[in-house]
Amino acid sequence: KMSGSIRAAMWLFALLAFVCLVAAEDVVPPHVEDLLATDPVSEKDMIYFGIFLPLNERWGFDLKLIAELALDDVNSDPTILPDYDLGMIISNTAGTAKGGYAEAIWQWETFQDSLIGAVGEAYSTVTTPLAGLGNPYHMPVISFASTSSSLSDKSLYPYFLRTCASDLGQAHAWLAIAKKYGWQRVGILNSQGDAHVQLSREFSSLAQEEGIDIVIAESFAEGQGAGAVVQLSKLDVNGVKIIFLAASSDDAVALFNIVQTAHSTTNLRQSDIAWVGSDSWLRPQMYTVNVYGAIGTNFALGRHTARKRAVLERYEALSTYNYWDGPADLLYDTVFTYATGLHRVLYEYETPMDVPLIGTVTPEWRDLFFQDLWNNTDFDGISGRVRFDENGDGVNRYSVVNLLGNELVETAIWDPSTDEWEEITDAVWADHTTNVPHDRYVPEVVYISEGVRIAFIVLAAIAFILPIGNSILLVIHWSHPIVQASTPLFMGLILFGSMLGLSVIFIIAQTPTVAVCTIPHWFGHMGFWLIYSCLLTKSARIYYLFSRAEKMKVTTPVTIHHLLLSSFILCLGVAIYLAIWTGVDTMDVNIYPDPVDPERVHIIECYYSIPVASALYAVELAFLIVGAYLAYTINKIKVLKQRMLRFNESSHVAIAIYALLFIGVVIIPNFTWLASTNDTKFVVQSIGLLVAPVTVNIVLFVPKFIGVFRGKRHDSSSGSSAVSGGPSGTGTVGTGTL
Repeated sequence: KMSGSIRAAMWLFALLAFVCLVAAEDVVPPHVEDLLATDPVSEKDMIYFGIFLPLNERWGFDLKLIAELALDDVNSDPTILPDYDLGMIISNTAGTAKGGYAEAIWQWETFQDSLIGAVGEAYSTVTTPLAGLGNPYHMPVISFASTSSSLSDKSLYPYFLRTCASDLGQAHAWLAIAKKYGWQRVGILNSQGDAHVQLSREFSSLAQEEGIDIVIAESFAEGQGAGAVVQLSKLDVNGVKIIFLAASSDDAVALFNIVQTAHSTTNLRQSDIAWVGSDSWLRPQMYTVNVYGAIGTNFALGRHTARKRAVLERYEALSTYNYWDGPADLLYDTVFTYATGLHRVLYEYETPMDVPLIGTVTPEWRDLFFQDLWNNTDFDGISGRVRFDENGDGVNRYSVVNLLGNELVETAIWDPSTDEWEEITDAVWADHTTNVPHDRYVPEVVYISEGVRIAFIVLAAIAFILPIGNSILLVIHWSHPIVQASTPLFMGLILFGSMLGLSVIFIIAQTPTVAVCTIPHWFGHMGFWLIYSCLLTKSARIYYLFSRAEKMKVTTPVTIHHLLLSSFILCLGVAIYLAIWTGVDTMDVNIYPDPVDPERVHIIECYYSIPVASALYAVELAFLIVGAYLAYTINKIKVLKQRMLRFNESSHVAIAIYALLFIGVVIIPNFTWLASTNDTKFVVQSIGLLVAPVTVNIVLFVPKFIGVFRGKRHDSSSGSSAVSGGPSGTGTVGTGTL
């Protein structure tokens, strides 16, 4: 006899066997019914697809919720599959390739004659074995977020489609960004992960086809972004301003942290560059780094239409994680891809395909259905327009998102099918402005050192006190005999010329423009001739009077009017020459790269015709030589020595002429042309412009006013006086004053 325990065990085993036999009559797992958003009493036939999700992760359950919402909308829409309900069989991949492979074999072996296809996983590493298994099972696999470029190979994955684009699609988006902003010179930085290497290579190839210069491409070990100092330094040395970064969000954060502390590692500054990243921009890690002004690409989130807002409201009411981004949009639309495809082949064709009810789906039916999905899918989903290209990849629009501290802002959307941009808002860059960064360093245009500029402006301002003070004293003591004897009108012209010369320093201290390059020639040369014409004519008159007096006893009178006319003619001739020169040969501004740092520093200077300028300097040199000869000769005239003049300014005039000769013609032109830097040129010119007027003012005016203050009186024996008789005392040698 069997014991009671044995009999109980046998009855239990029989009961379990009966339950299994009953369950075997229905191939749909009991939990599937819970996933259907349909009326429990609905009598519609069921059509199923499989779905693979990482349900070991929190966001995997949100993806499940999104798929459920999509099914609910499909089954409640009377215009889609009115006679059928769509359902799904869920498999948990645990987010691993091994898990996905095992689940796919179990699901497809168990339900292969009941499934129209499958929704692939989010991770490319998990979707890849699923897509490979699709071949022997003739099972369409559509992924919503697997972007690996290898999945585009139809020879390996003939039954694979995806509503997202390939990683390499981002290369086209990058190219569109470069063209949008007019960048022609960029650098690439990528981790050595396969996807990032492929993205960088694809972008490099596309960019070069468009004539965009890839200055340098650097890579670093995946997961080692914090150690990419050398690579960043190379980008910096090559003057890269725009960096396209293909890396994980963790590596991107590490790189940004390096840039934030660039003062201790590399010269690269966040404010100097513009980062362009890939879809890693939408990872939560990116919200923790304080980087401003970077941009990244991602699948464009659909516009917030009434339809999408309704879905989001239901999702937010049910979700505890609230994970909705681009892949969520695409998962929702992937469910609708199967729904609209089924509706098309069952209702819209003249010869509809067989209804794929449970247990009736054949590989041949799935082959035809897959081809229809690939070739004829084209509808407006919540992510935008859904369709597939020749590789079975989604033709997605791309968002350009702007990383602003811990906030991401969508700025524009690019549609690759039309190559058109939908502008949303201006991107804000690292300098906190909306000014699009240049693709190379905007060279710092250097003229002269700030310290040198300020120093000579101050010196010129101090030197200005001398002619201004002399002008005031001239007006005050205009009628004093000593002043009258020196021809106060000429003195006024000399002072005005001195002021013109000194004012040139203030002008050439400014950053060159056409006006800044032109005015100094006018002020400098006219100032010189106002001073020198007075000195020359005074010397010529003395020479004429006394050298002729020694020989001829009587001479023609030389009046002040003669002197003024001579000075006027000289100055007029120079003015005409300058007018022709500056009118015909317009001064220009020359900017050229600094030999030491050509990428970041450019030198700016005035450019003018050296032969034309040399001709004017040659004329001035000739007149200065004549003046020097006259001055030397006057100092040797016996008559002047014999009379022992109480106030003989002839020697003072000679000194002034010598100063103008040495500084104006020898020092300034030669040292200016020979100088190798703008600082040297400016210093030489400024010294000449300071010393010449100051010397003239000191030599010609200080002795006079000292004499005025000491109460000295001018007499007829002064070398600056009117001469009332020749050496023999006969005749009037000249009238007026010197």
